[in-house]
Amino acid sequence: KIVGVSRYCLDFMGKFMKRSYYIIPPSVERMPRIIDKNKYRAAFGFEKDQLLCIFVGGDAKRKGLDTAIDTVAKINNNKIKLLIVGPNKKPKINKNCKFFGRVDKETLEKLYSISDILFFPSRYEGFPTVIPEAMSYGVVPLVYDKKPFNEIARMKNSFLAYSQEEFVNILSSLIYNRGELIQKQKICRIE
Repeated sequence: KIVGVSRYCLDFMGKFMKRSYYIIPPSVERMPRIIDKNKYRAAFGFEKDQLLCIFVGGDAKRKGLDTAIDTVAKINNNKIKLLIVGPNKKPKINKNCKFFGRVDKETLEKLYSISDILFFPSRYEGFPTVIPEAMSYGVVPLVYDKKPFNEIARMKNSFLAYSQEEFVNILSSLIYNRGELIQKQKICRIE
């Protein structure tokens, strides 16, 4: 028997071996506590009304960090910020990005808690655990509409896009119109 972490992984493995397959998706911890979002936004130097997008990932190239930075640069609005967590090496960023690098668990919890969007334009994954992890904090994913991302992120709880242009359009509209974001945040939160 073979166990995979997503339908995408099982479909891929099925091309090479004919066996029984089972999916056991990875689990994430429940958010430990609700924190004062505005207090921590101020502590990190962000304004209350900014749209905060968090990128979390170690392998910057595969995870699409270049796409995330370029998308925010194209929007070119001070009301949006990209928080970059994970990579060891600081990438070339613009004024709308803030690089944190590797952080401890407590800092990551605070960064998730103050964020609105998980911007994760990864090129490929087996099962992106960062998506349910962020959702447990009420952070709405913005990902490509392809497997395996859309196995977790669906239209009712996420923003799905087929191209960078769609990422730009979605984020641009969310800067001033947060209604749909607020509805999706309520669905995302795992309690």
